[in-house]
Amino acid sequence: MHFRNINSENVNYDNINSSVHNCHTDNNNDILNCDITLNEIERAVKNLKNDKAYGLDNVLNEHIKTSMPIMKHV
Repeated sequence: MHFRNINSENVNYDNINSSVHNCHTDNNNDILNCDITLNEIERAVKNLKNDKAYGLDNVLNEHIKTSMPIMKHV
C-alpha cells in the first residue's frame, strides 16, 4: 500500500492493517502509530538510489545498503 493510497477516499483500512502491519487498531489514524516492520525497512532500503549526495547526517545511500545485512537487527 502506497502512502498516496492511504490518503485516498476509497481505502479499505482492514486490508492495510492485516496485510501490511500486524497492528490491530480501533481508529484508522492509529495505523501511523504501529511498529515499523523489518520488511518495511528492507523495502525502503532496497528502493534507495545510488550516486546521490549525502544529507545532513553525512550518510550515503550506499553505506545504508551495504550495512543493511548487519544493521537490520539493530
